[in-house]
Amino acid sequence: MYQDDKVTAYWAVPVFARFVDRENKEVMLIEMSCPWIDNRKQKEEEKTLKYAPLRLELKGQHPGFKIRQFNIVIDTLGGYSGF
Repeated sequence: MYQDDKVTAYWAVPVFARFVDRENKEVMLIEMSCPWIDNRKQKEEEKTLKYAPLRLELKGQHPGFKIRQFNIVIDTLGGYSGF
């Protein structure tokens, strides 16, 4: 965890990272996956559904904050695509 008076970053979490921006009242949930190129859209939908309970929990932990999830997809050839 890294923390200062404006932001807290949690990155030692096995599957996702979370950034709490207190100055802008926003929580960003960063999720990464590396699926086959044919499964990219399916993986995005799967991760959005999988982390819905976590987003709800974060909303309760940070009342009044905007909760945003970013699904970062890294393909097997090293390229990337953010959905």
